[in-house]
Amino acid sequence: PARKLFYVCLAIAFISISLLEAVGIGLIGPFIYIASDPERISEIPLLESAYRYFSLDSYNNAVAILGLFIVFFFLMKSYLSWRMQAYIFSFSYKQEAALSMRLMQKYMSAPYTFHLNQSSSHVLHVVISVVKKVSLGVLVPLLTCISNLVLFIAISTLLFLSNATVTLVTLFAMLPLLYLLNRQK
Repeated sequence: PARKLFYVCLAIAFISISLLEAVGIGLIGPFIYIASDPERISEIPLLESAYRYFSLDSYNNAVAILGLFIVFFFLMKSYLSWRMQAYIFSFSYKQEAALSMRLMQKYMSAPYTFHLNQSSSHVLHVVISVVKKVSLGVLVPLLTCISNLVLFIAISTLLFLSNATVTLVTLFAMLPLLYLLNRQK
């Protein structure tokens, strides 16, 4: 049960980070729209009410504060993304240690005849190298791939909601190019 809860929390963290990335990308366009003409704040009810609530003296000040908010948002998003990557590596190393321990326990509980026929240093070397290959060659790339896939889905959804036609045309134009590039490897 605790393991299932852990995986659910990990999935929620992946989705949350990806949504923050998509929101961050989505904030850039509207900010540029408003920064190019600060008077446009009055066209957006949420920003207009915030402008009045904080009693700002000019729309330029509101744009500056909005810019600081976006910078703060990107800093927080970057920090959370960094923590997520650090957690992926930490999780992978913990799994590597747990797998090494299980394999070593199996080795230690092997029959006496097995130990007579095997060099202990060779078995230790094999256990350590195989576990490291699994951890760094499979687990870390798999978790990173899952994280990037969730990010891709979130950004694609944002783009699709923004302009479905352009998103679909771009996607279908890129697929043959990606196929050609990967086929040459």
